[in-house]
Amino acid sequence: MSDYIIKKYEEGFIEEQVKVGTEAIKDWKYFGQTQAEQLKEAYSREDFDPETRLYCFKDDKMVGFLTARVVEREDTKFGFLRLPFFLPEHEEVAELLFNEVVEVFKKKGVDNIRAEGSEVWGNTLDLIKKWNFREKETSFYTYELDLKDLKDLEVDETIEVVDFDFDKDLDQMVKIFIEEFSYTEEQAKQNFETIKNFEGVYAHLIVKEDDKIKGRALAYFTDDIKVAINGYIYGEPNIQKTLQKAIFEKSKEKEVERMQMFFNPRNENTIPTYEEYGFKLGCKGIVFEKDI
Repeated sequence: MSDYIIKKYEEGFIEEQVKVGTEAIKDWKYFGQTQAEQLKEAYSREDFDPETRLYCFKDDKMVGFLTARVVEREDTKFGFLRLPFFLPEHEEVAELLFNEVVEVFKKKGVDNIRAEGSEVWGNTLDLIKKWNFREKETSFYTYELDLKDLKDLEVDETIEVVDFDFDKDLDQMVKIFIEEFSYTEEQAKQNFETIKNFEGVYAHLIVKEDDKIKGRALAYFTDDIKVAINGYIYGEPNIQKTLQKAIFEKSKEKEVERMQMFFNPRNENTIPTYEEYGFKLGCKGIVFEKDI
């Protein structure tokens, strides 16, 4: 008989969940443990289902957990799960948690489940293979550039790059985000409010012609100040390249050593542009599915 006990979510589990998750993914890349306050907010929503959050205990100590949800879109219904998180030396709880969540899904009328894995997320691909999932689609790509390998970009020196001014330029950029990127006005304003209040932003640059914004670029530190996120650059190709060169120069001034970018299937058509600038594929995430 197993010494492990599985429980569904109860109040008081969150703090321990964060500790277990943080330890379980400490060597993963491009994945972070959701913090306690965010979990409390998410778990207090009306649509939260405690039956889809499973926790494994041994001797009253949490040693692993699994989070999942039922997704319903038009005529599609499936179960989505994050593959189990567990402490070292408790690998066997992954099987217990997975088997339990399958039963939970079946009781909810779900016959297809999906999960996401990546070569930089611990043993997720091993579990995917073990449980006979099949590949469905790519979920994201990461690209990286070590600034020591940076090649010089030839740009149009007549293009002037200036800092973004929230007082003067915000309305124009909100309109661009609505028209070009299908944001609502509220989403666009919230996006720029977040940027304004985020201390990690060290470069927010634009190009103007006749006082009209023709290009825009953004870069900000990750938790590691030697690593920064290179945002997507808005503008025509010659303006994009000029802004990218300016971002690289700002980054070197800030002693950043590596730039990162993230793409999803909706914007993967932009990847070749950044490959020309020197970015190389770091890894990708894949969604897998399985009928139950």
